Amino acid sequence: MACQPAKRRELVERAENNHARPYDWLRDPTGLDTLLGGAGTTHLLVLGAIGFVLLGTLYHVVPFIVWIHQYSDLLGYEPVPMIDDLYDDRLAAVDFTLVLTGTAMLVTADAAEVPAVVTGAGGLLVTAGVVVFITNMLLALHRHGPQSVLRIVFGTLVPGAEHSTPPAATDE
Repeated sequence: MACQPAKRRELVERAENNHARPYDWLRDPTGLDTLLGGAGTTHLLVLGAIGFVLLGTLYHVVPFIVWIHQYSDLLGYEPVPMIDDLYDDRLAAVDFTLVLTGTAMLVTADAAEVPAVVTGAGGLLVTAGVVVFITNMLLALHRHGPQSVLRIVFGTLVPGAEHSTPPAATDE
């Protein structure tokens, strides 16, 4: 069902003037100004939903892949760490707290009139949380990965990467 030209013009003008109201999405979810959520929901959608799903998935997948490559063959022959032991739980808690607090500040700034310093502080907290997350994942790769982090990230661009398997041990 297509919009009437007058209705479309009104939606375009409201989107251009940024006068969308929070509940416009409920009335017209496919409208031009509410296509990606209602007014003031960008941070909630991007950080609150997509961001936390992405970080949580990476906290599961990256250590799992490292564990499979490093420890799965040793299972039953010697003690091996659990997948959750590959990353630092304390850094994960700090990361979660920073991202959650920063996201809450940004969502609050979208929903209410708050000083610009709140938005800036929220952005800094989210950024700091992402930096802590990246540090935690890189430390897991460094401590438990089969190769250096540079070789994992850049592959054959790192000098000496063509010899990706270590030489066989000799029985001397």
